[in-house]
Amino acid sequence: EPRLSTVVPLYSLKMGRDYEIRVRSRQRTSENFGEFSEILYVSFTQAGIEFFHCAE
Repeated sequence: EPRLSTVVPLYSLKMGRDYEIRVRSRQRTSENFGEFSEILYVSFTQAGIEFFHCAE
């Protein structure tokens, strides 16, 4: 089920699920965040982590 949240700890993601993730960061010396990244498609499988980039 989709979860609408601005912050989700990475360790809370579950195995066997697919996620659409957007990332943004800030420098330690600044209080301003940068722009969000493109959507990253991440799938946590039993074999490991798979990353997919979908060009739109």
